[in-house]
Amino acid sequence: ASSIFIAGPPGTGKTASVFAAVREMRTKHVSKRFNFVYMNGMEMRHPFEAYVMLWEKLGGKSQCKPEAAAAKLENYFTDDYPDLESEVTVVLLDEIDYLVTKNQSVLYNFFDWPLRSTKRRLVLLGISNTLNLPEHLHPRVQSRIGNRRCIFNAYTSDQINSILKSKVTQASPQLNVFATDALVFASKKTSAQSGDLRKAFRICRLAAEQVLNENPNPPEAPIVGIKDVLKVSRESFHSAHSKAVALCSQFEALVLVVLALLYRSTGREVGGFDVEELVLKMEAISNAWGNTIYLP
Repeated sequence: ASSIFIAGPPGTGKTASVFAAVREMRTKHVSKRFNFVYMNGMEMRHPFEAYVMLWEKLGGKSQCKPEAAAAKLENYFTDDYPDLESEVTVVLLDEIDYLVTKNQSVLYNFFDWPLRSTKRRLVLLGISNTLNLPEHLHPRVQSRIGNRRCIFNAYTSDQINSILKSKVTQASPQLNVFATDALVFASKKTSAQSGDLRKAFRICRLAAEQVLNENPNPPEAPIVGIKDVLKVSRESFHSAHSKAVALCSQFEALVLVVLALLYRSTGREVGGFDVEELVLKMEAISNAWGNTIYLP
């Protein structure tokens, strides 16, 4: 397939599964070598930045404007000169929800190039947290995405418990680090909240750190019990910060999300961000949510 749409709730292993498949293909014999490019729409200040990022990762000139980068990518994938070397580029485009623009041209082009690529073949793997994202897009974009879809469901408590047990055993095969009921509680709590496996890992990690901090020089290896996991889960799911964010208006929540994303993508902490940067990112996220009424 030239492209695959991958969807599912956060923390269900979508990105990790693709990375694992790519590693396996590279370690085993494959008929053709391929280039692998990873990009995350959440980390881009504006959807059109995706053109520039892909062009640079393919070895193109940096500091290129989005319009120029899009034109260069068009030529790169669709030119069919006899002297061109055949090659395959696999692009993993994560969080494509954040690349939805008003006319949806970014998503259209990224899913259209694989259908028209010639000697320089493009395979696109688009990941979204929204299962029915294609149904919210223009019909012309839906036609480019096609019907090739891979859906990830949220983890159940039993599945989370099984994964946690496996990870704990893998990390400490000779020691019983977690009590059985502690892992069961962490699994059920995570499953009830979101099914996001990363939250279960975080709860267990914080509980283990808490036990070690309270017992810096224990006579024997301490065991993380259900009371330790319970304490951490209360702080994680019911902290003052969590309650404050939950009580935000939709506009306030949008501002907080944008600030967090800009900080993550730029690492800039001192000096803040100008209004133009904030508005551009707010527009991108609002378009992804399909609701622009909260834009300033």
